[in-house]
Amino acid sequence: MGARDIQIETQYEYGTRVGVWRLARFFAQEELRVTVYAIGQSILKSPEAAKQLVSDGHEFASHGYRWIDHHSVPLAVEAEQINKAIDAIELISGKPPRGWYYGRPSISSKALVCRAFQARKIPLLYQADSYSDELPYWTPHPLEPGEGLLMIPYTYDVNDGKFTSSPGFANPKDWLDYAKLSFDVMYEEGQAGSPKMMTIGLHSRIIGKPARFWALRELIKYIKTHEGVWFATREEIANHWRREHPFSTESLPSEMPHFL
Repeated sequence: MGARDIQIETQYEYGTRVGVWRLARFFAQEELRVTVYAIGQSILKSPEAAKQLVSDGHEFASHGYRWIDHHSVPLAVEAEQINKAIDAIELISGKPPRGWYYGRPSISSKALVCRAFQARKIPLLYQADSYSDELPYWTPHPLEPGEGLLMIPYTYDVNDGKFTSSPGFANPKDWLDYAKLSFDVMYEEGQAGSPKMMTIGLHSRIIGKPARFWALRELIKYIKTHEGVWFATREEIANHWRREHPFSTESLPSEMPHFL
């Protein structure tokens, strides 16, 4: 307990040595821009890969400074790491992040992130620590009564994490079929006048493996055969939503769940 697992570390290293470059070439070839959830420590240790993604025009959103569970982290330490994550992204990409996805936040993380952005006068366009919808939505801002914080939900549904979790997928063709079915339903609803946002969660160490990469390539090829599909970064979605659905008190539910 408490010791490094070198073999596990090499699995993560695959993402920066091989996977991210395979994905970068593919996204450039397909002229796709994606949101990169960047762990501060990771991009500082792999600056060449990170700077290539920046050069290709991808958005860098913060994924925290380290990939840890923040529930037991002291508030002062968490606040420090929020700022270190912002510093890392600004150093690598030339600008601070506009969005945030922790993955394993504490009950205080939302307010701490908002406070850090306010103190540094950085616009926080969105957070993504939610799995509760298929479209962006407004929540009460934790520090500004009467103001809103835009949530752009993430998903563990169409996510390559299913290759490493149980129940999940072993065969890339099964993942591909599942992703296509998800897209088909959302596309059909969109054609009927109810637009949807399909989130595809990817990790370079997972989807970067050759057979799994094949499934991603086939998925993008399939989606591109359909008209009216917008491939967008989270920042682009946030800006669009803010224009088309600006915050008002009426955009909040009349009764908020107890956990918000």
